[in-house]
Amino acid sequence: MGKYAHIAEYLAGKNIEVVGFDLPGHGKNSEGTRGYFGTFDEIRKHANTFVQETIQKFGYSDLPK
Repeated sequence: MGKYAHIAEYLAGKNIEVVGFDLPGHGKNSEGTRGYFGTFDEIRKHANTFVQETIQKFGYSDLPK
């Protein structure tokens, strides 16, 4: 997510909460083959899981997304 830090900082400066994640095989995640994306359905599953867990963990359910 580091290369998008400037975007996150801009949005945070506008009082917009910003979260991000790395897909398996990217960033600091060492799961599986490095750089492997998998299928689009797998990417969608990882992204959806991240969003749902973030909403639950930080109580974002009442906020616009």
